[in-house]
Amino acid sequence: MTKFLKPALVEAIIAAQGNKATTVVFAKVSGEIVERNGLPKVYKRRVQADASPESKERSARQTQTLKNNGMLFFDAPQKDKRGFSFRKTHVQEIRAGGAIIASA
Repeated sequence: MTKFLKPALVEAIIAAQGNKATTVVFAKVSGEIVERNGLPKVYKRRVQADASPESKERSARQTQTLKNNGMLFFDAPQKDKRGFSFRKTHVQEIRAGGAIIASA
């Protein structure tokens, strides 16, 4: 059986990382284990972006949907790639700066 980190621990570590590149190893719904590198997004910053009121409202709705589904969102470190989201209940490992911060 696959072990996962506790959701509260995942959220605390991601929040502490701020805007530093972080690698997350997590399980997809299909069961596939994936390793992705990205920049954690703070919900507040996503909502208060310098954009039109409609864009801010759409971003707020998307952020709330992610929260309601127990998910976190990361931006891709390069502009040509897309961001990704994952369930905080399915995280196996978090690394930053070449060091393992937490592992199940």
